[in-house]
Amino acid sequence: MTVAAIIVNYNAGETLRQCVDVLLKSEILTTVTVVDNASSDRSAENLQDIYSDEKRAEFQFNLENVGFAPAVNSVARVSKADWLLILNPDCILEPGTLGRL
Repeated sequence: MTVAAIIVNYNAGETLRQCVDVLLKSEILTTVTVVDNASSDRSAENLQDIYSDEKRAEFQFNLENVGFAPAVNSVARVSKADWLLILNPDCILEPGTLGRL
């Protein structure tokens, strides 16, 4: 089973990092894709620097805020995962949550 997480970011700051940190600790997760909707706080860029060597972390940067659904769909339509987990960046999962789901 493969699970891909999609997180749409718009100026989420430190909560984005907390969200991604927990997800990348999951053994079930295949990828975490952060779609940045033209944030001005550099939260996605900073996270991309932190996870530059993490193959499961992917980043997409939109030049303008295209909205939540179009941002999710831009990743969902090309995903090969069995399941998609769509999260807001302020959703911090507890360890083991994906396994229980």
